[in-house]
Amino acid sequence: MTSLLERAYEAYDEVMMYGVNKLFQGYNRLTGETKTDLANKLVVVAPTLEVVGCYQSNPALSMINTPFLIHLSYRSVKMNKQQEELEKRAEKLGMKNIMAEVGNVANKYLGTLWMGMSTFLILSPAIESYSTGQTSERLIPNLTWASGNVMRGLSHYVMRCEDLPKGKSVLSKAKTKLEEIVSEHKLSKKMRPQQV
Repeated sequence: MTSLLERAYEAYDEVMMYGVNKLFQGYNRLTGETKTDLANKLVVVAPTLEVVGCYQSNPALSMINTPFLIHLSYRSVKMNKQQEELEKRAEKLGMKNIMAEVGNVANKYLGTLWMGMSTFLILSPAIESYSTGQTSERLIPNLTWASGNVMRGLSHYVMRCEDLPKGKSVLSKAKTKLEEIVSEHKLSKKMRPQQV
């Protein structure tokens, strides 16, 4: 029997995965890129926002935090690529890879962890503002820092999505179709009899 907290977490996770799956499907159709491409872009941009927010909030902490966050992003990119490789190899064999599944479990909890930390960063100055009646000077730095944490958390959720094949982006498909239409139009103009 599961507890109320476990059921609430599973419901939260289902809602998050539904939204992230839809986000990824739209991204894949628009750009033609894979889930690993999207997750890696999110995790590479995340430390920029986290470091800027951290520096504005607490410059001393940012000196410790900056190398840690950059290294964490580097490791995440490597792990995402490794997970993609394991999943592709297992898919060719028609099986599941145990290490890829372990990666998905880790991503489940890491995504929630980063989202939770962003919630804390947003709520702490909001509560301070509410209790003092004045806007906290940490609000904007914490929002910046939290947005980096959200991106990092989303990257973990994206890596749990079902991967879609890499394909042409919508823009390149539209360009190809437009070129076909233009060439057909030019050909039809040449084929028409000339009127005097």
